Amino acid sequence: MPTIVIADDSFLMRKNLRTIFSQAGYEVVAEAGNGKAAVKAYKDFRPDIMTMDITMPTMSGIDAVKEITSEFPEAKIIMITALDQKHMVFQAISNGAKHYIMKPFNVGQVLSVVKSVLEGDETKKTSQEPYSVRKENDLYIVTVKGSLEEKNLTLLQGTVQGLLLTEYCQIRFDLSGNPFVEIVAVKLEEMLKKIKGSEGHYAIRR
Repeated sequence: MPTIVIADDSFLMRKNLRTIFSQAGYEVVAEAGNGKAAVKAYKDFRPDIMTMDITMPTMSGIDAVKEITSEFPEAKIIMITALDQKHMVFQAISNGAKHYIMKPFNVGQVLSVVKSVLEGDETKKTSQEPYSVRKENDLYIVTVKGSLEEKNLTLLQGTVQGLLLTEYCQIRFDLSGNPFVEIVAVKLEEMLKKIKGSEGHYAIRR
């Protein structure tokens, strides 16, 4: 039976997650109400999965992830976040978190993400081919498959800059099926703002 630690400063959120996990056959071995307690709980129980709220007292979820993954790089941590915290989620994933769940969430979404992380980190699965490009007439379709680590983002920026040298170039970024769709969309928008003359040449399809 997979074990889980729940870290969230909201008692109601911890209760809801505990109910979801318990009914699905997981064992919740501990709960934590702040970042420092979350770090201690992980070290004490070494769970198969840990859910981590982004904003918590004493120590933020991001700092807790940094501390845990510095000692346990294979820790499987899933961030719990609100829509307006997407940039913070990217920071957490950059520091070792494996996935995220966006509030408000449903039971199916929670269990699907947990199953995905237990079976293997999606980023590692796609790290050899973070994106691909194909051409359909005058349209270049860039399919992004993972969370776009910084080195891959730099590589993609160079690819896009090269494509924009093509006359009448139009680019569509295809994020369908990407488990990190919200984070990747933000990263793409930020990247494209840095590329001179990219305005009007692209569309992002989620």
